[in-house]
Amino acid sequence: MPVPWFLLSLALGRSPMVLPLERLVGPQDATHSSPGLSCHLWDDDILCLPGDIMPALGPVLVVPTHLQTELVLRCRKETDCDLFVRVAVHLAVHGHWEEPEDEKKFGEAADPGLEKPRNVSLQAQVVLSFQAYPTARCVLLEVQVPAALVQFGQSVGSIVYDCFEAALGSEVQTWSYTQPRYEKKLNLTQQLPALPWLNVSADGDNARLVLNVSEEQHFSLFLYWKQVQGPPKPL
Repeated sequence: MPVPWFLLSLALGRSPMVLPLERLVGPQDATHSSPGLSCHLWDDDILCLPGDIMPALGPVLVVPTHLQTELVLRCRKETDCDLFVRVAVHLAVHGHWEEPEDEKKFGEAADPGLEKPRNVSLQAQVVLSFQAYPTARCVLLEVQVPAALVQFGQSVGSIVYDCFEAALGSEVQTWSYTQPRYEKKLNLTQQLPALPWLNVSADGDNARLVLNVSEEQHFSLFLYWKQVQGPPKPL
């Protein structure tokens, strides 16, 4: 159910306050990546089948221990917005190129034609799984990292997915892993903010707003009312 964007903003502070959220326009999901990386989002959702952890043969892209989420608004109209969760994961390279046997024995470069190609890009399929009752989705992102950015054991950049729909007050769980899987799945569980202290009711053209806060609490409340036409409406 769409919620007025200013009520969503009010909900997201540690105390009643206005906290602006980034607003996205349009219904389409999208991906972004760090400079140099390329990322492609599959058109359809997939089945969540993590599988077993596989040994990494040579350098592979993995999802390290860094998974971030951010609340954003997706708006169909200026005041018709829903709460969504943006997900960002950071990628790293694990493993090394195998040295040719001749180079290992004699400590010098072997025939270049026998060396493994070290100037090729690395590719990975990154799965994002999201659960927030009654929603459950899995999306697949194909990522490519050029050889110039490959640094073993270090982060090569991040990818961002916009976005999963959620609801105020719901518990959401996010997982991320590569396919095939070389490490444990990353998991992040969080409780989205709610509006237990704010109640808005309407009676015809009259709107009533009730705040349920303690007498000792200090706060600032900003109300936005967009008047389209006609006489002023009481609040």
